[in-house]
Amino acid sequence: MSRRFTDAQALLADLLDRHETGTASPRACPDYPAFASVVAMDAFVKELRQAEQAGAVSIACGKGTRGDEIVHVKLGAAGALYRHLGRSPIAEVAVDAHSRLIKGLALHHGLLKVASDVMSAWSRAKSWNGFPLDDVDKLRNASCSRRGRWTADMLALTIERSRGGWRATAKR
Repeated sequence: MSRRFTDAQALLADLLDRHETGTASPRACPDYPAFASVVAMDAFVKELRQAEQAGAVSIACGKGTRGDEIVHVKLGAAGALYRHLGRSPIAEVAVDAHSRLIKGLALHHGLLKVASDVMSAWSRAKSWNGFPLDDVDKLRNASCSRRGRWTADMLALTIERSRGGWRATAKR
């Protein structure tokens, strides 16, 4: 079932969020009974029409007497929607976070692999071992003990050698 919205910006952002997590053709619907007023509904429709004109979404309308009502909104061109919302794709944000994470550090190639795994998860809008993209600075500023145990604020990261190379596990 499609998600329902009364805020056009939230609807458009949700379409991108779901696109970033791998949903093939994300759709969303207006929540007509929840609109506070006709003015709010008109502003909602106006914003969606602007996104449609930009090629970011396609709008499906009802039939018959409901021909003027939006049935659902489907993601069109993700790039156009990113531009319309002034937002960067999660993959670009993840690459930037990865750069911040390893900048200036002389890491063993096994640890670079772990950092690459972190970026890979973040680029799919997934957390890595419970750490979302927003926690890049916590991971970056973690301090290391002699036994390969990293701590920062409320996290504990253990990096150890395993048969396949380096393995990292994290606990909050």
